[in-house]
Parts: sequence; C-alpha cells; structure tokens
Amino acid sequence: MSKCPECGEPIPCSGFHPAVPKAFTLPQASGTVVYDSPVVVSQEQRTPSEMRDVARTRFLGLRAVNRERFMRIAENRTNAVIERLRILGNCSNRGAYEYTPADVKRIFEEITRAAESTRRQFERTASRPRFKLEASPAVEE
Repeated sequence: MSKCPECGEPIPCSGFHPAVPKAFTLPQASGTVVYDSPVVVSQEQRTPSEMRDVARTRFLGLRAVNRERFMRIAENRTNAVIERLRILGNCSNRGAYEYTPADVKRIFEEITRAAESTRRQFERTASRPRFKLEASPAVEE
C-alpha cells in the first residue's frame, strides 16, 4: 500500500495537510526525535482550528496570535450580548407582556451589576500583590 508523501497516510488520504512540526535530533540524546511544540500531539488529536493556530503562531508570533484571537472572540461575544439585549427589549411590548416599573428597574440593575463585574475583570492588574511576611525584629531577652 502506498503512502501520501505529505502526511504519510495510506492513499487516498484525507487531503488535509496541516503544517506538521519539523523534527530534529538532540545531539546529547542520540536518536531522540523532538518536536518544536511544547506538547507533541498527533494530527488526529488536533482540530483544524488548533492546527491553524499553531501555524499562525510560528509565522506571526504568540502576541499577534493572542491579540487576533481576542479580537475575534471579544467581537463575537459582544455582538451576542447586544443581540440578547435587543431580544430582551421585545419584552417591552405591553400588548403581549405585563410588567411593573419595579420589574424593569430590577432587570437593568442586574444587567448593570453584571456589566460592572465584567469590566472589573478587565481592569485587574496582571500581577496581583503577593502575601509576604515581614522580617521579624530581633527578639531581645
């Protein structure tokens, strides 16, 4: 049975050939094959999204990939929150729903509280102060 020169799978292969890490041999450990990713995972265990991230990380660098991932996910989640608020606004139809001003006040207080809690998560400093005991003064007898 012949094998695909790209991925080594039996022909016909899946046709999907992700960037596979190049192997190299460590001089001190003869014959040991090491890959340039921190965790060696087989192709079957990685999702296409993970394989794209690995390839992009090598090309752009980790910071650029993290920024790009943040922008993609944050935009999608922000748009989802806005859409859910728009749908909540549909409850304002007095012909279909009955509510009091106190109900509306409680709803928006809770939404505001959740939004402020999320904002505080973004405003936290990356390094939190660590607990540290002060050196004790010399004990005199």
